[in-house]
Amino acid sequence: MLVKRNVVVKAIVTEGLREDLRSKANTLIKQTEIEMQTLERQLRQLSVMVPGQDDTQRTYLKQQLQLELNERETLIRQLQNDLQNIDRLQEGEEIVYAVVEGLVDLQVGDNFEAKLNKAEVVVKNGEVIEVRNG
Repeated sequence: MLVKRNVVVKAIVTEGLREDLRSKANTLIKQTEIEMQTLERQLRQLSVMVPGQDDTQRTYLKQQLQLELNERETLIRQLQNDLQNIDRLQEGEEIVYAVVEGLVDLQVGDNFEAKLNKAEVVVKNGEVIEVRNG
């Protein structure tokens, strides 16, 4: 019987990996800043609307937009922190790069926990160098 399980993808730290991680973080920061500009524009547009019977709805929308802005500010701070941590990664060290779904064949008598919890793939510069199945 085939069953889905999580497979941990680990990467060996190289300069190429650090550059890739930096690039992805910087791209996400820029994208998030653009989203924040859009949200701020929407917030300003709500502020110049003529007061009226939709004050409750407008207040609610302002709160939602502000919440979205706060979440994106938090994301940018986290990404900036990640950028600092990328520089601290040691050459050759293994880091968790991703978690993906995979399939495992379960048979009667198999150790259920061992089959489902111990799958790892190790990559270096994008190339699979090891598959670990517990």
